[in-house]
Amino acid sequence: MDQKMSRLICLVGMTIVMAATRTGCGSDDWPTWRHDSGRSGVTEAKLEVQRLRKVWEWKSPIRPKTAWPGPAKWDAYANLKNLIWMRDYDAAFHPIVASDRVYFGSSVDDSLRCLSLADGSELWHQIVDGPIRSTPTWSQGRVYFSSDDGRAYCHDATTGASLWN
Repeated sequence: MDQKMSRLICLVGMTIVMAATRTGCGSDDWPTWRHDSGRSGVTEAKLEVQRLRKVWEWKSPIRPKTAWPGPAKWDAYANLKNLIWMRDYDAAFHPIVASDRVYFGSSVDDSLRCLSLADGSELWHQIVDGPIRSTPTWSQGRVYFSSDDGRAYCHDATTGASLWN
């Protein structure tokens, strides 16, 4: 198993275990990448480690994949050469948790999914016209995300209905 796959399994496994035992952690949601608009990666919720256990898991039939293989050779806009590889953020699904639901976009089937936090069942999914490589954001009952099709989207977080793009 390669290093990226190991990280993916670890990330998804930890997210599901923590999300599924959220009732032991407090009522704090994780509505965007790294928790909040400041990307702090911190929450006030207390984690009760002894209560952690796997309650459910979701497996994609197709592994996530990066948009571009290998390191970036240069940034033509900023005229930077010999860049370090920074294009591997989309090698995993990045879930968020809000209002007892788990949301994540897919870079392989161009869809945004909503799963029940309690049992992992799929509540809805919406397919768009390109890969969803970045983390969605939940706010006031709506889920916002972008796609490689060049659009930004807003969907109702409960029903999955498209509100605008």
